[in-house]
Amino acid sequence: MESKLILLETTPWMPNPQRNWAIEFHRPMESFDPSRISLHLEPDQNRTPIPGVVLAEKLRTMGLNSNVARYLLSHTDLIPEKWKDKIHGQQTRIFFWGTILKSAEDGEPYVIYISWGPIDDNEYTWDWHVLHIPSHEWPDNYPAAVLATGET
Repeated sequence: MESKLILLETTPWMPNPQRNWAIEFHRPMESFDPSRISLHLEPDQNRTPIPGVVLAEKLRTMGLNSNVARYLLSHTDLIPEKWKDKIHGQQTRIFFWGTILKSAEDGEPYVIYISWGPIDDNEYTWDWHVLHIPSHEWPDNYPAAVLATGET
């Protein structure tokens, strides 16, 4: 992929405004280079699922934010083909830990992800995942979108 710098809005993208989101955390990013995006798993994530609250703390300074997710959803030609791959037969969800939203409906924190499918398996979609419910842990098919080493 060709290197190019993409400018971003500073206000976090908050999909589905009817949920009355509040910003719990947002890592500001003025720009990013899509050719530098990498998928990241925490070392233990390859062996056992990790709770969302643990990942939120570990990845908040390196995870890409919701504005990157929004840009990629609008420019899917920039998304690497490998993001469509399933891991252990499971859909891969790419998480953007640089923005954590809090829902006014339930007071819970959420993180945005994008994935290939699952509705008709021929387009990228977005959704969010709650952090605090114990059954919501992140297995190895839930990597984080980060910039390759050396980028901030």
